[in-house]
Amino acid sequence: MTKVTDNSVNKHPKLFISYSQTDDRHGDWVVALAERLLEDGVDVIMDRWDLKYGHEMFVFMEQMVTDQSVDKVLIVCDSLYKKKADARIGGVGNEVELMVNCIANDTTQEKFFALACEKNEQGSGCIPNYLKSRFYIDFSDPQDFELNYDRLAHFVYGREFHKKPPRGQIPERFR
Repeated sequence: MTKVTDNSVNKHPKLFISYSQTDDRHGDWVVALAERLLEDGVDVIMDRWDLKYGHEMFVFMEQMVTDQSVDKVLIVCDSLYKKKADARIGGVGNEVELMVNCIANDTTQEKFFALACEKNEQGSGCIPNYLKSRFYIDFSDPQDFELNYDRLAHFVYGREFHKKPPRGQIPERFR
């Protein structure tokens, strides 16, 4: 009997992480998340490891956002990221300019997605305006980290977190 292998099942997804250099604590949190994803087989790309001295920062960002081999772009949002994104400030602002067009053309709506690691005064995730209408994963409560990490990993691997049950038969009374 020949075993059929589905290459998508065995593929290591390629994920670029976009975030703001808010402070050391936030940077360490993002790195810890990236390391966990790496341990779980995800090919993580982020500036801290992949942008080398002497390389052009904007070229790196543009390549990550437009590269067809990058399966997902994870946008880690906190209040500083939101502020920079909404005002188009610094590296975040430049990335946003690149991403807005790509997001508009992402017909599957699967490549670009946000993770909120902080809430605003109204209790919603600190999500910038260009991502406001998109569903995001809320990592703002440390107690829910494992559950939300599981949601994130399912999404990155293209697996359903909440699997839709199979449809039943039409009941006799409706035939």
